[in-house]
Amino acid sequence: MRRGERGQEKRRKRGKAREKKERKKRRAWGKKNKQIKHNLNTAGFPRNKVFKLCLGIIYMEKKSVVITMAFFVFFMFFGLVSVFAFNESGEIYVGVEVVNSPPSFLSLIPNQSWAMNTNLTGAFLLDDYFSDAEGEVLNYSYSGVDNISLVIGEFGNVSFYSDFGFEGIRNITFYASDGVGNSSSNVVYLKVGLDKESPQWQNASKDKSDISQNDFVNFSAYWSDNEALSSFIFSIYQGSWVNYSDTFSGVNNISLRNFQISAPPSSMVSWFFCGYDTSDNMNCTDVENFSVSSSQTSTSNPSSSSYGDDDDDSESSTSMFDIFKTKETKRFELNVDSFKISLKQGHTETRILEIINTGNTELNFDLTVFGVTDFVKLSDSSFKLQPGEKKRVTIDFSAFSRAFPGQYFGELEVRTDSDHSSIPIVIDVNFLDLEFEVDVDIPDKYDRVRAGKIVFADIKILNVKDISSLNVTLYTALKDFYGNIYDSKQEVVFLTSSLDLVSNFTIPKDVKEGNYLFYARASSGEIVALDSDEFEVGVRVSFAAFLRSSFVFIMIFLFSVFTLVLISKYRQEKQKEKILSLYMTLTQLKEFVKQGRYDDAIDLYVRLKTNYGEIVSNDVLEDRERFKEEIKKLSSKINVDRKNVLQKTKGDEGAVTKDKNMIQDTKKDKKDLGKIRKKNIENKKAKIFSEDNDESKELKNIVEDVKKKQKQEGVKIKISKDKDGKVLEEKRKIIKKIEKKKVA
Repeated sequence: MRRGERGQEKRRKRGKAREKKERKKRRAWGKKNKQIKHNLNTAGFPRNKVFKLCLGIIYMEKKSVVITMAFFVFFMFFGLVSVFAFNESGEIYVGVEVVNSPPSFLSLIPNQSWAMNTNLTGAFLLDDYFSDAEGEVLNYSYSGVDNISLVIGEFGNVSFYSDFGFEGIRNITFYASDGVGNSSSNVVYLKVGLDKESPQWQNASKDKSDISQNDFVNFSAYWSDNEALSSFIFSIYQGSWVNYSDTFSGVNNISLRNFQISAPPSSMVSWFFCGYDTSDNMNCTDVENFSVSSSQTSTSNPSSSSYGDDDDDSESSTSMFDIFKTKETKRFELNVDSFKISLKQGHTETRILEIINTGNTELNFDLTVFGVTDFVKLSDSSFKLQPGEKKRVTIDFSAFSRAFPGQYFGELEVRTDSDHSSIPIVIDVNFLDLEFEVDVDIPDKYDRVRAGKIVFADIKILNVKDISSLNVTLYTALKDFYGNIYDSKQEVVFLTSSLDLVSNFTIPKDVKEGNYLFYARASSGEIVALDSDEFEVGVRVSFAAFLRSSFVFIMIFLFSVFTLVLISKYRQEKQKEKILSLYMTLTQLKEFVKQGRYDDAIDLYVRLKTNYGEIVSNDVLEDRERFKEEIKKLSSKINVDRKNVLQKTKGDEGAVTKDKNMIQDTKKDKKDLGKIRKKNIENKKAKIFSEDNDESKELKNIVEDVKKKQKQEGVKIKISKDKDGKVLEEKRKIIKKIEKKKVA
């Protein structure tokens, strides 16, 4: 057979063998398949598509199994990805798609009513009437309405602006959307200039029957209106009428005012409320009266004002230890601590509040005004600041034209997610057209005083309209920035053109440090004028409180000092004892040497050296006999030398005296010789430079020639002089020349 045919034959045989093997395998799988099916049927498993698919995969050939498994893994992976997902924080959540529900409408929005030619601002918040189950931000809209403009601000704050001269009724519907679904409100009726019915009141009352000076009293009254309530005013008379305003809303509400009575004992106090609705209809309660009790009851100022938090209930005196405590730091800073504003009716004053984020994270700020909302408007009430960023908020303080003269208290709260700070607000409102003015000024000396000290103020009352002289009731009080009165007094003064007074109060010892007000109000009938000035009460150091708070530290300090003194004393005593011991040991050593007890002397010597940390040589320890001989020689030599010295000193005392006299004589002789030499030198000089001496004349001529040459040639020749003003070096040279000529 040829080679090609042999190859084909081999391939056919291999193919037949492979087919035979596969037939055997299929027969084996078929038997196994029948057995498994039989087992499944007997076990009661349902023969559904899933089991058939699994069985099909099991009994397929290799290639089919691989392809099928690849598809199976792919679809399993796709299914897992579609079912599970990871959020940003790594948490697993089920990705089941939930159908978005539309915003929910919570309750009916009440009808609105206001007076003609006025506006209704901040009527309500749509966030109070709509909500979203998924927490989505809602977008609001409304149906069109004629003659009335509408503005929806932050949080769905709704304000209405009616056309000038419009009077009538309109209706409107509000819509909320979360981007997917929508919901609508009820139909809200807007009545402009149609509500003529005033609010109704009942049960005007106070919570105390027996009231003393400086007591805090709660005054209240219940109100109802056919449309909606807007605001109320509380008026009280304590020598003059003072008014405080606040807001309320709804169809039914209560007007409430907490007030501190400043009128003196046995005086009569009058008070009442006036309520307003959104259409500016007004109604007032009856005037109520009570008499201030003559028996003074012990009252305490509230630990916290009605507008702010004050969680410091500890003793007001500050110890030295407390001064050095670290204050709790906030993550933002404000440029002001308080606002003290003086206004006339219809006037406005603007201030700037600067807020700085001093933290290291982004902060969300919310600004809220309490107590004086009718007087304060903020340019921004909610914003975010990055670390280091600052924000300037413009604050307008306005007294509306119908504001009653008086002193109004409130606060501005600045709040973040974790911190908050309150800025107290005091607003003095006076009539636009004053009959007389009051000015309060605290001298610079008393801008900061300590608790328990006296603060003085200059009060000036000026007769603006030059009205006839009249009696004026002057009321002065010491207050804090929340309206709490700590002391007060009242007097009647006679006013002509102007009046200058000096008033003072003693600061209570238990007041807390901070800013306070010196308040003055002058009144005569219906005429009222007021003013105030602020000052600061500084830290008062209490030695007793310091001892109480620092007793343990003081005791530890004293014990430490006492211990150091004892240690020092002990060391001194040990040093004395050591010196005494050394002296006694040396004395004993001396005695041993005198007595010839050289072995004992050597032992004592070695012990003495060892006690003082000195090394004793090995020669001494090894050759004691030689050391003994050395000590003997030394002791005998010391004795002989001592005797010779004593004899010599006795015999030489006279010689020493003679030597001293000779030394003194030689000193005198030296002094005399010096004087004689000086005299001789002076005589020689005088002789040489005398007028009759030819040499001196010649010398003078030479000096004159030298001077002429200097003038002619313009050359300066130094001629040094001695202390007597005589020529030295040049003269000496000339003198030597002259003497040489003479000798020659």
